[in-house]
Amino acid sequence: MIKITDLIVKKIIKNEFISIKIIVVLNNKFVGISLMPIESDIIYNNFYIKNIFNSLNLKASMCIKFIKNVIYNNIVGKDPSLQYEIDNLLFLINKKFDNLFFKKIILTVSISIARSYSNYKKIKLHELISELSNNNNNKKPNLILNIFNKNNKNILCNYLDIKNFMLELNSNIFLLENLYYINLIYKKLINKLNKIYNKYLNINNKINSNIILYEINDLIYKSVLYNNNNINIGIDLSASDLYNEHNDFYFLNEKNKVISNCEFIEYIENLLNMYSISYIENSSHKYDWKLSYIQTEIFGNKLKLVGDSIFNNDLFLIEQGIKHNICNSILIKYYNMSTFSEIINICNLVKKYNYKIIISNIFRDIDDLFFIDLALGISSDYIKIGYIYNFNLYKNLILNK
Repeated sequence: MIKITDLIVKKIIKNEFISIKIIVVLNNKFVGISLMPIESDIIYNNFYIKNIFNSLNLKASMCIKFIKNVIYNNIVGKDPSLQYEIDNLLFLINKKFDNLFFKKIILTVSISIARSYSNYKKIKLHELISELSNNNNNKKPNLILNIFNKNNKNILCNYLDIKNFMLELNSNIFLLENLYYINLIYKKLINKLNKIYNKYLNINNKINSNIILYEINDLIYKSVLYNNNNINIGIDLSASDLYNEHNDFYFLNEKNKVISNCEFIEYIENLLNMYSISYIENSSHKYDWKLSYIQTEIFGNKLKLVGDSIFNNDLFLIEQGIKHNICNSILIKYYNMSTFSEIINICNLVKKYNYKIIISNIFRDIDDLFFIDLALGISSDYIKIGYIYNFNLYKNLILNK
């Protein structure tokens, strides 16, 4: 008989960063280890910098107490092969405390249980996920890379109508040369935008989304990756930010203009005609399912319309969205979920209806390597990473492979 015999939690301090190492032990022999970086709620500036470490230390102590006093007795002695039952207990704990920080702790413990069980079975975690998902597909995911955010600390353009600009790479992401070319595009783009920003700043003008899209378009056309349609542009419209809930309309900041739903559709159509865009996130307000449905009918065969805030990783909302033909792709933010089983359930539902799956990852949030296992295990269509934080991590993963 196999059972969880211990749950060990340790505080790791490295270069003034604090992480919690969570170790699940099976039969006093097999272990599953996950790291949970501790993040501070304190603003990172010179005035508060001396308090950051104290804040991290306090949160780490809270984490250790929570695991020892609340979680430990609920999982020790349980059979890890019954992960769904254990996760139900963890889900109830999460519901009782209803705290985002504790939720991340619970998820990290849940992932550690799955990892320990895969070690017991002498298989990799992504192979265990494949078993649980009945997935026999060995397809490797493509890459969505966030390259520019309108709140970029170097080039502040927070009046832009487009929130994020991305590159969609439709070829094997595990080829290091592809990352080399993307890195080249990114560096050239930032250099160009810096020059343009300084130019426009001097004449009291504003950079608009078209300028950025034009530069990205120009760079990818000149890239060797453009052959065979291997690289395209992705954007996050973050339409909820453009929506006025009180007056029920969308507002384009760059044009200083109120637009109707029909005009919003025309706006997207113009972008598609002008630029090599194949991926759009948040193309409508999260409650505007009518517009999202119309957009899916019009653009669904042309590009990936990705549901993010409209579904909010909620199983019920995803089911309803699929039923009403809302979007054709879903962004899975696994780090916002409460258990390993919840992640698998949502991914299985999305796959069942042939929606595209994009696994999103945030650096220094929940177990950096889990997103790779998840993407491979369910054969996701894409992995989405943020350039600044994840590029070197991703490069190292590929080199290690």
